[in-house]
Formats: sequence, structure tokens, C-alpha cells
Amino acid sequence: MILTIFQALKDNNDTIFQSRKRVLNFNKQLIGNPLKKGIKMKFFSVFCMIFSYSTYAGLDNTRELFQTSTNRWDVQCLDGRQQTVSTRDILNQRLCKGPSNPRNGCFQAATKKLRQTQYDDQDEVFEILDACKLTNRTSVDCINVSIDLIRDFEVDERSESLEVIKACADSNRSTGRLMQIARQRLRSSEIDNRREVLELVGSFNMSSTYSGECVQSATIGIRDFEFDDRREIIEVVNACERATFQTRSCISAVIQTLRPTQYDNRRECIAIVNNCI
Repeated sequence: MILTIFQALKDNNDTIFQSRKRVLNFNKQLIGNPLKKGIKMKFFSVFCMIFSYSTYAGLDNTRELFQTSTNRWDVQCLDGRQQTVSTRDILNQRLCKGPSNPRNGCFQAATKKLRQTQYDDQDEVFEILDACKLTNRTSVDCINVSIDLIRDFEVDERSESLEVIKACADSNRSTGRLMQIARQRLRSSEIDNRREVLELVGSFNMSSTYSGECVQSATIGIRDFEFDDRREIIEVVNACERATFQTRSCISAVIQTLRPTQYDNRRECIAIVNNCI
């Protein structure tokens, strides 16, 4: 692993991985790449020096790490945080550090529409906090948007709020963005009760890290009536389920060359997405 990171810094290119999907899982045993021929022994000495200063300690709080472009890496921390760092940040152990307590944000979001009598004793508060333990950092945005969208009387009891927390516990980086898109584009009658909102959350949680960017790019010119109910947005989200960091740029390049009438309905948008994935 140390060799892979150092080689990325040395070469400053993307040849370390052939695909963004080649994820390095640090919860499992780390397996480093062998030294390539031609690398001088002084590089090996540098590796040993880095290793001797407990480089693994900087990765203890890291769940996943994968390269997205030259010298850039997406990091998922054990506490749910998502970070984008440079190779030098990794070598200097500047990742997944600092205070993080997603439970605080979760609790505040989940209780903002609750009746006071629903969380005014210890057992009630602890029940909410226990549910929040299962969330990650991206869950807070999901909970916030969901609670805002749901009519007050549908989320003013503790059991209703707990249902939202549970649905958002499996959210990813795209979930919050997709919920914001849904809030902006859907008719209010399509997203104002708990069942409808949770249906969207469940669908969005199945998306990839880059699905939100994909949907936003693909629907930039779509006519409103083609993208204003739950079924329609879920259809586009499903098309973007396998989006990568390259998908958005591909979609944007295609749209720039087309006449507006060639990307203003849902079928055309999905066709563009399918050809860019």
C-alpha cells in the first residue's frame, strides 16, 4: 500500500490503477505492490523511513481509499466522513482527522419537528441517540431534507422520526444531493408525506457516489413535465446507478454538441447516460 501511494506521488499520473473502481480496503490485510525494476535503492530507504514512522496510524481511521484523478483520492473514513485528498496528504497522514460526531447533527435534525413531549425524558432521548449511532456523516443531510419535506403532522412523533433516521442510515454522498434535486424538481404533491419521501430515500441509497452529479448533468435541459414525479426521477437515478467520476464530463460534452431538442425529454437523457457509463 505504501509503495502504491509513493509511486503515485513520484509518477504524478493515473497509471497506478486502471480504473477508479479498484478500491483499497484498509479494514483487510494491506497488500503492497512489489517494487518495479529500475527503482533505485534510495526509494526503498524512503519507504522504510515512512513505514518506521507508523504510516499505518494515519490510515487507522480510513475505511476506503481510491484514486479519482491525478494526485487526487476519495477517502471514506470509519466515522462516515467523505474526503478528497492529495497523495501528499496521505503520505503526511492528513486524512480522517479532527473531531466528528455525526450523532449530534442527526439528533438535531431528527427532533426539529418533534413535539416536546416526545423527547423530554432520558429513555426517549437515548432511543433517538441509539438510532443515530447507526448513521454516517452523509446521513445528516438526508435526514434534514427528509424532515423538511414531510408535513409536520407526519413527523411529529418519535416513532416517525426514527423511521426517517433508519431510512437515512444507509445514505451515501449522492443521497443528499438527489434529495435536493427532488425537492427542486418534483411537484409538491409528489413528495410531501412520509411514505413518498422514504421511497425516494430508499431508491437514492442504492445509487453510486457520483449518481447525483450524473442526474444533475443529464437533466439540465429536460422539460419540467418530464421530470416532476417520483417515478420519473427514480427512472433517471436508476440509469445513473453505475456512474463514475468521468460520467458527468462525458454527459456535459455530449449535451454541448446537441440541439436543445435532442436532450429535453427523459428518454433522450437516459440514452445519453447509458452511452456515457
